[in-house]
Amino acid sequence: MLYKKATIDALKTQVKDENVVAAVTAMMGVQKEFLQAAIDEMKAKYGSIDGFLEKGLGITKQERAKLKAMYTE
Repeated sequence: MLYKKATIDALKTQVKDENVVAAVTAMMGVQKEFLQAAIDEMKAKYGSIDGFLEKGLGITKQERAKLKAMYTE
């Protein structure tokens, strides 16, 4: 992720504490295990990710289509 690298590089110029840099880097990242836990919970509670989007978040199929068009190529 080029954006993430640029952000961390900029942070390093302002923050000299490597522990702070490491913590911010971790917060900006994504861990496969965390994503899988979220997906598992959505499926357990709503039956599917689609169910979570519709029932959990109240996103209609039309709204999903708009979001999909906005965020995918």
